[in-house]
Amino acid sequence: MEGRLFDENDVRSARHLAVVNRNFARTRLEGSEPLGRIFRIPRIKQPPFDIQDDSFQIIGVVEDTLNRSIRDQVLPEVYLPFTVTGMSNRLVVLTQGDPAGMTKAVLNEVYSVDREQPVTDLRTIDQVLQEGFYAGPRFNFALFSVFAGLGLALSIIGVYGVMSSAVAQQTHEIGVRIALGASPGNITGMVVKRGLWLLLAGIGLGLAGSFLTARLLSRQIWNVSPFDPVTFAAVSLILLIAGLQACAWPARRAARIDPIAALRQE
Repeated sequence: MEGRLFDENDVRSARHLAVVNRNFARTRLEGSEPLGRIFRIPRIKQPPFDIQDDSFQIIGVVEDTLNRSIRDQVLPEVYLPFTVTGMSNRLVVLTQGDPAGMTKAVLNEVYSVDREQPVTDLRTIDQVLQEGFYAGPRFNFALFSVFAGLGLALSIIGVYGVMSSAVAQQTHEIGVRIALGASPGNITGMVVKRGLWLLLAGIGLGLAGSFLTARLLSRQIWNVSPFDPVTFAAVSLILLIAGLQACAWPARRAARIDPIAALRQE
């Protein structure tokens, strides 16, 4: 973004230069011009580094990248030539093709420099992400998906049961209307219309609660938007269809009942 990166001479001569990320320039330098600024790293004077000069000059600023986890805020970060500390605990190799096929070649290169150097924990970046950073969010997503599926199934059963019960309680009224000359179509329409208003009211309250709940869930599942109109619309449509079916089928049965039997039942 600003300045330059390290060149071969910087690395070979172990110059005390540094490249910082944008977060470092913004938070640690208080918005002042970063290029040319000198800062200190007291930790580098302690073991295992034991470097007396802990001052570094900033020669470049790079874009922020995830450096803690996939969900946490990016931390201020400093890049130094690895020759300054004379040590490293991780080697990252960029390959062309299948990275797993390069394992032997990388090991040979390491052993050609130091045959006594142990090399452990050989993994591809994809394995590191899948087994580490993505494992927690994936588990949370699967867990919440199971509960969401169970919740949707219970909601459908509940809506169907409540609407069927509401229609059954109107048996006497339906019998009176049929006795007064109401047609089966009128009876069905009346029951479905009443049920539709109840369904719309319930869906409206459910959506309001879903908006609030989604904000809480977004803190538990990484990279989930608190507002998902497609999901809300799909679930609302499923519940609406289930509720209308729960009204329509009992209404058709009620429209065919004998009005005298309906009145006696009351």
